[in-house]
Amino acid sequence: MSLNIGLIILLSILLVLILIILIVKKFNGPMTNLTHSMDGKVVLITGGTRGIGLETAKDLLRQGATVIVTSRNKVKAKTVIENILKNLTNYESIKYVVEQVKLKYGKIDILINNAGSCFQNFTVSDGIELTYYTNHLGHLILSFLLLDSFNEKGRIINVVTTKYKRIKEETLNEFTSDSNLDFSWNKKNYNWMKTYILSKLAGVHLSQYLKNFCKEKAVNNVKVVSVHPGFINNHFFREIESHSFYWYWRDFFQSPYRWLCFKDNVTGAQTTLHCCYMDWDKLSNGDYYRDCHLEPLKPIGLLKNAKKLIAFDKAIIEKNNIVKGDQKVMQVFY
Repeated sequence: MSLNIGLIILLSILLVLILIILIVKKFNGPMTNLTHSMDGKVVLITGGTRGIGLETAKDLLRQGATVIVTSRNKVKAKTVIENILKNLTNYESIKYVVEQVKLKYGKIDILINNAGSCFQNFTVSDGIELTYYTNHLGHLILSFLLLDSFNEKGRIINVVTTKYKRIKEETLNEFTSDSNLDFSWNKKNYNWMKTYILSKLAGVHLSQYLKNFCKEKAVNNVKVVSVHPGFINNHFFREIESHSFYWYWRDFFQSPYRWLCFKDNVTGAQTTLHCCYMDWDKLSNGDYYRDCHLEPLKPIGLLKNAKKLIAFDKAIIEKNNIVKGDQKVMQVFY
């Protein structure tokens, strides 16, 4: 009898271990099987001093690339090979990045719009809500200022989230309405998660819009894609959650789940790297990659809605005089 009980316990433990392994394997996603010599290639990564941005930079360096990162943190930026100590929340900083890249390198091969922030409280810079500015608007301005500085077979990779699918069209319409040019839509009852997801949907839209813009303007040497890195067990949301007693305890109890089901930074960088190393002719322009493979976009991410959001971007840029009348930026809003 005791032997049977012992056997049942042993089998139960084995079953639990197998289940844990399967869960970890499912959620961790694949590693890219592509490698490519990056000798002579210049790559600019926003937010490349920690997290998946840093792991992306390290892998590209191993393949021989010259890697430039932007950073808000002077100490952390010292640990990366090349850095430009500016952030993406004001036009002068973005313009400085572009000027320095052109001065030192002339041309680049890949721009990875990886920087992402999330703010617990409603915060503005230049009249723009800060999460939206950092995660999208700064990348839009940077991308268009650099568009004439790509070598042949250039790539722009926008790091987004699969949660973009949660945004309904009526929510997007409300967000992009003229009545929201001061971001009052979310000011009274600020929902940082909703704001974050909207800013990442905007990254999907930027890929769609840039593809269409390049086609209409006969810019044939650049492709643009969006990538979802997966859900990452790193610093990102903890920095927001740590401000609250409730979030502290929620994080504590969720830690085992995150350890099992979330990716680490190395695994999270794989889809970005996959799109860096993939043969340029096979890269699906304007589209969305997840777990190192192409995934169809949901309707909310398509060009019709992208044009709606980019028109909103134009309106807030003009209202707040963000780019100081710089026609190189304004000409993109056709």
